[in-house]
Amino acid sequence: MTMETGNLNLPTHLSGDTLGATEIAITDGDGNAIDLTGAEVTLRVKRRREDRRSQLVIGTDDGGLSIIDAVAGLVRIEKRNVELSPRVYYLEFEVVPTGSDAYTATEGTWSITGDVTR
Repeated sequence: MTMETGNLNLPTHLSGDTLGATEIAITDGDGNAIDLTGAEVTLRVKRRREDRRSQLVIGTDDGGLSIIDAVAGLVRIEKRNVELSPRVYYLEFEVVPTGSDAYTATEGTWSITGDVTR
């Protein structure tokens, strides 16, 4: 499946703090919702865009992401503690529709800042 990739930057987060449940709209490059009916969705967070290894991987298959409105492309990152080193990370939401190949639907960045109590 070929389509223009959407862009999404997550709000800045303090390392070691709990990220509350966060709703995200998965869209294509034109801002149209991607229908997630029957799909698996995975969020991958990397130090550099070209890295093969992810620093954080969560998905619908492990309960870290939940599809809350498939037709509207809405997913929720479930509440979790995020302990990434302070820096700007690259992220992508990969979608695997039923019976189709995986593709990157949305990508962007996520700034993690240091906690002053550490």
